Amino acid sequence: MRNTSRMLSDFSRQCGVVLFPRAARLCLRELKFVEVGERKLLAALVMSNGLVESRIVETDAPFEAGELDRINNYLNSLCEGRELSQVRARVRAELSKDKNRYQRWCWRALELGARLVGPSSEDEVIIEGQSNLLRNPQLTDLDKLQELLRTIEEKRLVLFLLDQTIDADGVQVFIGSEIGDEQLHQCSLVAAAYGGDTPLGTLGIIGPASLDYPRLVPLVRYAAKTLTHSLIGEE
Repeated sequence: MRNTSRMLSDFSRQCGVVLFPRAARLCLRELKFVEVGERKLLAALVMSNGLVESRIVETDAPFEAGELDRINNYLNSLCEGRELSQVRARVRAELSKDKNRYQRWCWRALELGARLVGPSSEDEVIIEGQSNLLRNPQLTDLDKLQELLRTIEEKRLVLFLLDQTIDADGVQVFIGSEIGDEQLHQCSLVAAAYGGDTPLGTLGIIGPASLDYPRLVPLVRYAAKTLTHSLIGEE
């Protein structure tokens, strides 16, 4: 993600942005915990399109023989074939019930599942090349430039704009007032979704309103196709 954002920034001489994959949009194929050390698990989510999200999870106690297999089987019976957002809601619903209803291993399964499918990096935006805006001769008002950089650094508006393009076809271009925020009226955003038939996120370029669109639109399209291929093997 960071390399893609940096590539967009370097080739455009503007600001490159990439929204992390929206894993909650995908259906879950398999959820699995593998013991890799004392009180330490490798946890993996395998999505319907082959995307794998993994992380290390610390546990408060070791596992008995066969306990981890029972945990994996139980969680997969709850989760398989559901969107990650649905899995999150299902696990939370089970955890809200009386703990005494469950066997010890079953309750541990729910606690581990909640940690694995809880909010992760999906709201993160990688931004590279803010310094390119400082050197842009078209952005001459220092006060407005500082305000623009603060807006980008806060990421809230950038996240909102990228999120609006995730279900759109092709490359989307927002110019000046089309962005809908006064701080970005002197700028533009060129963005496209990546992830194939089920878009996972978006990426793009932020720069002045007079961008070289004939050159940058193909660049954004190429970056989206390349990132899609890197993640799921599709062009």
